Amino acid sequence: MACYAFQRGECDRGSSCRFSHDENFDESAPRQQRSAGACYAFQRGECDRGDGCRFSHEEGAGGDA
Repeated sequence: MACYAFQRGECDRGSSCRFSHDENFDESAPRQQRSAGACYAFQRGECDRGDGCRFSHEEGAGGDA
């Protein structure tokens, strides 16, 4: 996802920003594959990041080894 604050010249997160600072970012391009790690917030029913979440929303993903 594009960083809208960066597009306005207002993002102060630099390299720690989780959104793209690429000026040629294409919103319609296929999303990067999610991390193999489980989204614990999703498992609790609390993840509000949807498709923007970098962790897995698959049932039984990654948690207990």
